[in-house]
Amino acid sequence: MNDLQFSIVPTRPKDSHIIDQRFCLSDAIIQLAQEHIDSGIEEKIHSCLDKWNRGDIGSPISDLRVIVEPIRMTPPSFRRLQLMNSFLRVFSRPQIITKYLEALVIASQDNRSGDSELINRLKDDTLHSMYGWCGNCQIFYTSSAPLPYYGIKSKKLQRQMGYPVGVWGINIHVWQPNSSAIPFKVKGNLPSNIITEPPHSHPFDFVSIVLKGRVHQSTYYPCKNEDSASSSISTYKGFGFEHVDGVWPPHTNKNKCYLKTLEHRVLIEEGGAYFMPLEVVHDVQVEKNVASKTPAISLFFASEYYSPAHVYTTKEMIDFHNRNPFLKYEGSKLSSSQWEKKLIYISEYLLNTRETLNLNPIVKHRKSYSFLLNAQS
Repeated sequence: MNDLQFSIVPTRPKDSHIIDQRFCLSDAIIQLAQEHIDSGIEEKIHSCLDKWNRGDIGSPISDLRVIVEPIRMTPPSFRRLQLMNSFLRVFSRPQIITKYLEALVIASQDNRSGDSELINRLKDDTLHSMYGWCGNCQIFYTSSAPLPYYGIKSKKLQRQMGYPVGVWGINIHVWQPNSSAIPFKVKGNLPSNIITEPPHSHPFDFVSIVLKGRVHQSTYYPCKNEDSASSSISTYKGFGFEHVDGVWPPHTNKNKCYLKTLEHRVLIEEGGAYFMPLEVVHDVQVEKNVASKTPAISLFFASEYYSPAHVYTTKEMIDFHNRNPFLKYEGSKLSSSQWEKKLIYISEYLLNTRETLNLNPIVKHRKSYSFLLNAQS
């Protein structure tokens, strides 16, 4: 496959499978809530839980790979979406995911663990706080075994991502801003206490579920001119965005566009799951005053990569990127004790044994850069 052409609208490569070109976030939430949970996946996850409860917790990542790898080998389809949804809805149950996090912590302290190298890769993450959120952490990833349906051979995409593009991953996202993060200002129709991401697409299809609290999301359609972007409810009416390839500099493609709001501030509450294809432009919005003490938490299950993310942001953010082309490499990994403490605190918060959660004293991230916006009228 040739390298993807850069247009203002995210598109799926011609030789990849298309699940459905029609998408509505509100409908996706309802659809996944009504889907039947696959009994085979549920049984396998509970078998893992029984194993961990017996104290056999030396290889939690490998245990989950046995369940996830067959899903990963399923070509993109409605069936695969059902399997991903089933896995996420069962795995996200408080007693299961917190036991898994406990197993990760204990296995990380045991050099005899069969997953020592796999867990060290999780701990080596240097981007955990660089986006401006202090609670992002990858907790699982698959093997990089070739996918029978995957036809992407773009060396450019491989270089831009920095790791095998066929690997799936699961992340916990604590929607709590770094105390040092300074959002970029943007003209928009959002409450003043809202912190949001720049509208963006993802390089992959994913399924996500809110484990705690609530978030709002909006979806958009990129347009070349302001008139085409007009709608009855417009989040960013009249604002011209800088459209670039990828979240991190350097950017090799850039143009200007406007965003037509398709869905404005869709509420996703605790237990709400949704699917999002890579063609969709969206953002996540949280209340800053709530996020500082009782942040929302979501679980994020991502599939294989197909294209760089499309990002729609401010000139000020892109100017900062241009001045700091190696921004992605300025982060630092947490110490083992910080990493373990973060997972323990998240577990206690999910189990309601901890009423509030503030990860800033643990992460101690001091950089002011953030992939965040604060809308002002």
